Amino acid sequence: MPALKASLHALRAGGRCIVKVPNFASWNLTLKKKKWCGFRFPDHVNYFTPATLSELARRAGFDLLPIPLSHRFPTSDNMWVVLQAPRSPLA
Repeated sequence: MPALKASLHALRAGGRCIVKVPNFASWNLTLKKKKWCGFRFPDHVNYFTPATLSELARRAGFDLLPIPLSHRFPTSDNMWVVLQAPRSPLA
């Protein structure tokens, strides 16, 4: 949350940032369990599904642009999301 809020305040109104994280909804996680390539401590300490990342971004104050299926496909170990700062100035 602190990183998202700092990113939001660094952007101009309508500015965008791209976030790439391991996809905790990946089918590969289900198959490989503890051997999943997304588990890389200490680099990765938080894990997100498309739904949880979207909710976190909304709580941080971002407008979430639609996430294309190709950016969150369940066979992919990673997902991308494009976040947009609100077009009106932040309060």
